[in-house]
Amino acid sequence: MTTKQGAQPIAGQRAPGEEGLPDSATVDRVNDGRQDHASPRRSGAWPPRPTVFSELLTPVEAAQYLRLDETGAHTPESAVRTLNHWRDKRQLRATKYARRVWYRRAELNRFLELKTEE
Repeated sequence: MTTKQGAQPIAGQRAPGEEGLPDSATVDRVNDGRQDHASPRRSGAWPPRPTVFSELLTPVEAAQYLRLDETGAHTPESAVRTLNHWRDKRQLRATKYARRVWYRRAELNRFLELKTEE
């Protein structure tokens, strides 16, 4: 696409030099069989916390359910890596359904019981 100096690109097109760069509103999808979550890559910001958590949670929602978003030490991406670490150690079980990874709320509660000191 060619535009004149100072001209605005047509809606849906990119300005020169922006080819291959994601839009700021573009959300990356990670789907390597281990993760499938929407995450705003540039900001690292957490999405709004649900007021009521459903029975089946995405990895980012599961991290919020476990309050990893409130520690100040995690971005959504690092929290998902932490969930994957716990899965690798077989401390936390996930459900794979429809080519995505989900966490059952009951499993997250079981995991919290495991982590609770006696």
